[in-house]
Amino acid sequence: MSYALSLLDKSPIGADQPASAALPESILPIGLIGTVSTSYSDPCMLARQFASLDLLSGGRTGWNAVTSPHEGSSRNYGHAHPAHELRYEIARQYPDLAKRLLDS
Repeated sequence: MSYALSLLDKSPIGADQPASAALPESILPIGLIGTVSTSYSDPCMLARQFASLDLLSGGRTGWNAVTSPHEGSSRNYGHAHPAHELRYEIARQYPDLAKRLLDS
């Protein structure tokens, strides 16, 4: 097993983006797609993480945007759990904001 792949075994849950940064040089030319929740993740941090992955992977990265339906997830971020309607309103606006940050 390569060093880059061994990092994934040591990564805390939810830390797949930083660990993925080590993968591009050690894998075949395939894309890397990370799943990040729009409910709690900061758009600026998401843009920075994916801009780095995009650069390191030679443009082979993508983002699977999801909402977080479980109230317990909010405790990981120190936020109140948004109601269903608000989660989906955030999710509708988030990709455009993230794209504008990535392009800036």
